Amino acid sequence: MAETERTMSSQLGDGSACQVHKDGRVTGGMKYAEGKLVALNDLRRKLDAAGEITDDAALREILDAETARWRSGLENQRHRPKPAMPWLAYYQGGIDALEALRQTWFAAD
Repeated sequence: MAETERTMSSQLGDGSACQVHKDGRVTGGMKYAEGKLVALNDLRRKLDAAGEITDDAALREILDAETARWRSGLENQRHRPKPAMPWLAYYQGGIDALEALRQTWFAAD
């Protein structure tokens, strides 16, 4: 998460993500990085809310549900009459972050 936060900070400067896009500035992958950060933060909140997780099955269930939510968001964007590229990048960033985490946590499976 720290790497993603640094990427976003260097691209945003003093502005917010919404302001950068509203201004029409090129963000060079910022929306993708934002998706990664949001997905990881959302997952952390879900894990915190779940309390103590004592087995891999429960952890996988939460991770699977979050990944499915992000995939649904991406598919919704893809099926719009005019998909917005920043939102496609945002959702793809979230999916990629969750899948990378899955590989780290369950590499032996």
